[in-house]
Amino acid sequence: MLDKKDVPFDKILQLIEDNHAESYVLVSSYAPEEAKWYYDRNPDIMFEAFILNNDDYLAYQTSGVPWQNMVAYLSQSTSSPQYSANKQYNRIKGVFSL
Repeated sequence: MLDKKDVPFDKILQLIEDNHAESYVLVSSYAPEEAKWYYDRNPDIMFEAFILNNDDYLAYQTSGVPWQNMVAYLSQSTSSPQYSANKQYNRIKGVFSL
């Protein structure tokens, strides 16, 4: 998983492509627009999408990035009620999650 912090998107993309790492890297996407930026430039990149509620789900759903390129991040706390609800919701929708 690549959590890029303050590194510019184009630098991350260049690093992934220069190392032919599209099949090995999961890029953290804090917003659907980030995932879309990478996907538009290289549709082989996979994303960790922060989907913490229904609004997040709908935003990623309409982003133009296919679910096959995303794994949903649900919560840091696996014991929270929100985590269980998000996991069940994403499972119903066919979205892989962690």
